[in-house]
Amino acid sequence: MKTQKFQTGRVALVSFSHFIHDMYTSFLAPLLPIIIEKLSLTLSQAGLLSTVMQIPALLNPFIGLFADNKGLARWLVILAPTFTAIPMSLILNASSYSALLVLVFFAGISVALYHVPSPVLIAKYSGEKKGRGMSLFMTGGESARTLGPIFAIAAVSFLGADHFYMVIGFAVLTSVLLYFTLEKEEQKTSFKRNGSLKASFQEIKHVLIPLSGILAARSFMHASMGVFLTVFVERETGSLWYGGAALALYEAFGVAGVLSAGTSVTGWEDKEFCSGY
Repeated sequence: MKTQKFQTGRVALVSFSHFIHDMYTSFLAPLLPIIIEKLSLTLSQAGLLSTVMQIPALLNPFIGLFADNKGLARWLVILAPTFTAIPMSLILNASSYSALLVLVFFAGISVALYHVPSPVLIAKYSGEKKGRGMSLFMTGGESARTLGPIFAIAAVSFLGADHFYMVIGFAVLTSVLLYFTLEKEEQKTSFKRNGSLKASFQEIKHVLIPLSGILAARSFMHASMGVFLTVFVERETGSLWYGGAALALYEAFGVAGVLSAGTSVTGWEDKEFCSGY
């Protein structure tokens, strides 16, 4: 990287895009009670929705290679908020369970397309303070999962389920903002692939394999709680607002965790953080 200075404005912009993007992915859990009632779903069918959304994440290594070879990293970050918002804004308009599965699957593809290149931009803009940059970036995502459930319930209360799709506007505006900002800054820099995927895996497998196991176990626990907490509270209290508030409170503790975890880590080498770029 040419610059080692922490570029606050650009880090904040990409972190904000993370907030907007992940806000839409957080809609599924708080709206699940409405979806279950509308389509008469079982809890097993409802739980499968989150699983289907996560399946495209298995393609992350190949998405990274594709973005490198085609120079599409910047475009993926720009377009992904809108591409994710489209299916997630239509989940209450799905007329069948299969249509709902298609919507969440395409949302999952867009989620994967966003989360592969966006940390690379954060690394570029953070200079030597990558820990601080990543903590802000992750805080954007955690904040989205905290405020997203409340926003979704408020939107469906005011707009109604049939007009919930109107919330897509926030994502479109974010993509426009990213286009006019990242387009001008990134056109001078191309991401170049250095080495192969196999070589990169061999270099970091002693860390990647145990870390993958930890993340898998964490994901099972987090997904189970995150997906069904709203359903449980809504059925116990009869209030969708209480369900959304419970989920927001649960996610809020994650914000403090990710913000405090990375602010003191500022001396990572570029090659250790994003090998291959």
